[in-house]
Amino acid sequence: MTVSRCAAVLVVTLSTVTLAAQMPDRSFRPMIEDRAYAIGAGPVVCFDEGHDNAQTLGDGFWPFGDLVRRDGYVVRPVRTLDQEALAGCHVVLIASPQSLLDAAELPRWVRDGGSLLLLLDHDSLSPASALAGAFGVEFTNTRAAPATFRAGA
Repeated sequence: MTVSRCAAVLVVTLSTVTLAAQMPDRSFRPMIEDRAYAIGAGPVVCFDEGHDNAQTLGDGFWPFGDLVRRDGYVVRPVRTLDQEALAGCHVVLIASPQSLLDAAELPRWVRDGGSLLLLLDHDSLSPASALAGAFGVEFTNTRAAPATFRAGA
């Protein structure tokens, strides 16, 4: 076997191993002794999947979706964050958006009583900066340390 053929086999093998390592364990079901709500009777949790998100309910956030469904919440993916998509949502979860988030409707929806859980990594700071700014949050390109956080004015 030639060196280039060995390298190609190694790359394919490593890619397969890396992808397999990123998949959630769908057989793991932590016990819920005291559900918050009867199955399907709880608040609606809307999970943003319309901004090239690094994580979706079908892959990396599958365990989250499964857990909160079993706790009684209703979980549904949303592709947009407009008034129509947000209707009926109690919580919107946005995880690692890779494309720009529209800052217009979501802050108004939160002011009207909705709840937002925004999970970001280094790569998603820029796409989420306008939305965060609407809530008075500003990101800097630095590592988190105790001195990094300070109370706003």
